[in-house]
Amino acid sequence: MKRSVKPVRITLSVLSPLLALLLMPGCDSTPTEVDNYDPEPVLTAYLVRGEPVREIYLQRVAPVTGFYDPQDHGIVGAELFLARLDMLPDTLRFHDDPEERGHYLPDDTTWVPEGKARYRIEARFGGEQVWAETVVPDSFDLTVLPRPIAGDTLTREDDNIFLQWTASDSAGGYTFNIMSLADEDSLVPLDPDYDPEDADEDSLGRSGGWMMREDQRTLTIPWIMFYWSGPYRMSVMAVTKDYYDYSFAWLRIMSGSEVTLPTNIHGGIGIFAGLSRHQFEFYMKPTDE
Repeated sequence: MKRSVKPVRITLSVLSPLLALLLMPGCDSTPTEVDNYDPEPVLTAYLVRGEPVREIYLQRVAPVTGFYDPQDHGIVGAELFLARLDMLPDTLRFHDDPEERGHYLPDDTTWVPEGKARYRIEARFGGEQVWAETVVPDSFDLTVLPRPIAGDTLTREDDNIFLQWTASDSAGGYTFNIMSLADEDSLVPLDPDYDPEDADEDSLGRSGGWMMREDQRTLTIPWIMFYWSGPYRMSVMAVTKDYYDYSFAWLRIMSGSEVTLPTNIHGGIGIFAGLSRHQFEFYMKPTDE
C-alpha cells in the first residue's frame, strides 16, 4: 500500500535559528514594542571534520508578525571569511550565492577543517560586524553490533542495532540522527497492518534522533525508529559544547518550555559549531517481503 504523506521533520544536525527565534517565548528577541525592534543579524555555520566547507547563512531575525519569506531577510554583500587561528594566513573567503539571499558559498571548495583545530568566522556588512570561534571535535571510532550494516538490508525482526563509540577530543556531547531517504510522495509503511487513521502525527515523520551527554558511549536503536521501508541514513556526531547547548535548548523550546536560545555569535545571534561524524546508509524492508 502506498500513500502520500506530508512528513514531520525532526532534524538535529541543522536547526533553523530564524524559526527558533520566532517561537521563543519571553525572549529579548521578541520585545513588546515590535515596531522599535532592530532585527539582529543571524549567522549559521557548521564545520565538519574532514569534509569541505560548503555554505554559510547570514540573515536577520524576521518580524514576529506577518508572512515569513527567507528571501526578505538575507544579508547580501557581506565581507565574510573563515580562518584557522593556529595557521594564519590559512583563510577561506566567501561570496554571495546569486540564487539565494543570505546564502554564502566558499571561494575554495576544497578547504577542509581538521579535528582539534580552532577556527574563527567573521562577517562585516553595513558598519556591523559579527564573529565567533569554535573548535572542531577530533575523530572517534564507531562500532555497530551485532554486525556492520552499511549497505545492508534489514527488517524489524533482526537483532537490535547497538552502537558504541570512543571519546572524541573537544566534544561537548553527541547526537544520533536517522532519516528515511524514501520519496516523500510514495512512502510505504513497514507495518503491513498500518492504518493511517490510527497513526498519530509524530509517527508520520521521516527523521528523528537524540541528544547525548559527553560521557555517553553506547546506544541501542529501537526498531520503532524505522517507520517506512526503503533507504535510510544514520549518523552519530561528536559536537561542540556550544552546539549541544543550542540544540538542547531548541528541543526544550519545541516542547513548550520558556527558554532563551543560547548563542556563541558576538554582535548577533545564531550558531557557529564544529562537528565530527560517522554516517552510513542501509535499506529497510517489510517482514512480509
